[in-house]
Amino acid sequence: MYAVPEGYEYRLPTEAEWEYCCRAGTETSFSFGNTNDELFKYGNYCDKSNTNKLAHQDRQHNDGNDKTAMVGQYQPNAWDICDMHGNVWEWCYDWYGDIKGKNLENPTGGKSGSSKVNRGGAWDEPSDKCTSFYRGFDSPESLYDNMGFRVVLAHELVTDVKKSISAK
Repeated sequence: MYAVPEGYEYRLPTEAEWEYCCRAGTETSFSFGNTNDELFKYGNYCDKSNTNKLAHQDRQHNDGNDKTAMVGQYQPNAWDICDMHGNVWEWCYDWYGDIKGKNLENPTGGKSGSSKVNRGGAWDEPSDKCTSFYRGFDSPESLYDNMGFRVVLAHELVTDVKKSISAK
């Protein structure tokens, strides 16, 4: 059993943290380049193997999974992180809203809202929603078979939020 270090806790990644990890040092649409030609090797999206026969289905590529795939079946990005493109939408810590400005470093969402950010795309989505930069959103109460989450071990964000709340 691992102990969580003092001052740290598990939480959802912020939207900026999620994108940073997805890009893995790149500035391209996908962690492996700018075109979706190789996406079937890196992520589960609506391709030939999907039996829903959706209008946006990629009929040229086959990732081998009809619905949600087991974790780690696809090639990892340059930082050895798997499943950042497709499979299931991943919930983020931030509330959804416009991101103001350009070249922002680690922007965070609003302090409240009605929808949370989700990133990465899913098994029933077209490849253009599985990019490093595409932003989705849903009500936190939403339950769909194409949604999931990953957690990060971090200290700054949640601790700072708690400090600002207790100071008021």
